[in-house]
Amino acid sequence: YTVADGLPDAQVRALHLDRAGALWVATETGLAVVSSDGVLTAQRLREGRWPAGVMAIATAPTGELWLCTQDHGVVRWADGRLLPVTLTSEARPTDSMLADRQGRLWVVLQGGGIGVVERDGAFRVLRRGDRFHRSELAIYEDRSGAIWFGAGGRLTRFKDGVLTAITPANGLPADTIRAIVGDDDDHLWIGTSGGILR
Repeated sequence: YTVADGLPDAQVRALHLDRAGALWVATETGLAVVSSDGVLTAQRLREGRWPAGVMAIATAPTGELWLCTQDHGVVRWADGRLLPVTLTSEARPTDSMLADRQGRLWVVLQGGGIGVVERDGAFRVLRRGDRFHRSELAIYEDRSGAIWFGAGGRLTRFKDGVLTAITPANGLPADTIRAIVGDDDDHLWIGTSGGILR
């Protein structure tokens, strides 16, 4: 797909495949969606200016769509409008976020912090960022609803309201975690800078 096919801009910044099989495309100047049957539709921004530097896209089971941007932070796309998502003043999002099956939005913060936007729109920080930890590069929701975060030498699980960290002290290699997926047997596959873990 190119600008000639209706893409808002040739510079693609982020891709996201939603639960219905539609592919969302954030470009330098706008948003488009490719349906599961291959039809591309540009999304019209009704007011305001398209934010520079879209870094990530996430969609909720309800169809809500969020964008993480460099100059506007996290925004929600609704009927052609970009609505700001209020985070705390010290919360600086990175390019990793995930909408879980409950409709919560998980946001990775600079310095290894983790935050969540609850279904009622309230934001809370589960772990504050600092100057010593790297930000998580991977987020994954397993079939039990646990949320996993991967970073440099640390794998963190959020389940039943508790954050649990697995580190080299627990036998985890001190490699940078870049990807997390699960298989049908509920095993986690973890892509790192040093290979694959299960």
